[in-house]
Amino acid sequence: MSDFLQEWASDPTKAGTLPYGAFEPNIPHNGVGAVVVVRGVLYFKGGFTAEGRAAIATCFERYREVFNAPLTWYFQEGKRAVKFDKAPSLAKVATSLSEDEPFTFAFTDAQTSREAGAYQFSAFCLEKWQAAMGTRGLDVLTFSVPVAAVKTDTELLPQLFVEFASALGAAHGHAGYAVNLPPTGKEENESSEFFFSRQLGPGLDVGSPIRTTFRALSDKLKTIDWLVALGPSMVEKLGGRQAMSLPPDWFRITPYRDGGLVVRAGLQPRAGSEDVAQGAPAVPPPAYVALNAALKSVIAEQIGTLQNGTAMGDAPVYNTESSSNEWLHRFDVSPDALLAAQASVLETPKLPPLPDRSD
Repeated sequence: MSDFLQEWASDPTKAGTLPYGAFEPNIPHNGVGAVVVVRGVLYFKGGFTAEGRAAIATCFERYREVFNAPLTWYFQEGKRAVKFDKAPSLAKVATSLSEDEPFTFAFTDAQTSREAGAYQFSAFCLEKWQAAMGTRGLDVLTFSVPVAAVKTDTELLPQLFVEFASALGAAHGHAGYAVNLPPTGKEENESSEFFFSRQLGPGLDVGSPIRTTFRALSDKLKTIDWLVALGPSMVEKLGGRQAMSLPPDWFRITPYRDGGLVVRAGLQPRAGSEDVAQGAPAVPPPAYVALNAALKSVIAEQIGTLQNGTAMGDAPVYNTESSSNEWLHRFDVSPDALLAAQASVLETPKLPPLPDRSD
């Protein structure tokens, strides 16, 4: 590790972050290039419609309200980033664009428009003509918060995830540990995302949610996570809620619109490094292994590639089908290991009763 990275890592105020282009020697390292967060990702259809855009705008306002997100930048496709306090309201943008104009944007709390932030809300929506082709994949909404926000209240993000899944009529989705990269600088920082995935463990998601290969998964999950949204067709393919056979004290199943279900695996998200001695290799979180087995029939068998990397960089990334598919199957284990994981789940804290948020 270079002296610069060692100095960065020794600063407690920068925990869970890496500088811009940390492993790319030919790129200036000014600012933050990667931030470990808890992120929700939902895939859906109809982002070009007035109803779909209104739902997205409502989700955004709920996100701001619940987390009091200190957003600083607004990015709209085809335009330069602007300061949040000078940005038009998302509801106004949603109604001002025609159905054949892209409704694609991102908000962050980054210090500069070049950097990554912990609070981020974004959407990528197909235009009407693209959606009509039926071959361009799904729309996607993401929202993220600092890890500390989830540890402070483990119920807030799951509550919003279910609420957003219902508002959007989500086809599927997932939420858990992830790495935010700058909206306009993903490839230069993918090696940092790779680094965190190896350091923190297999419970951390990898790859930009708007990546075409992920949006093309119309009837399959990309990955198991802390929270998993299963659209009605997936629930039917699984044989219904009762077919999942998950212990209710450790897995919570919550219905959403039109027969969809959100499955929660444990009290809080896990990456894998928390479950081993310091310095030891991270292991798949037992709850994720158990959920992976229960949902196996609706998980993708192959994923293409997770990342691109830069043309001039030599830092490792998941830019081959073999490495990406190995990551995809990281929760697949032997029958004996599955039994051990299922037993380990029963030794973890139970989920508390649902809180009363009527106030």
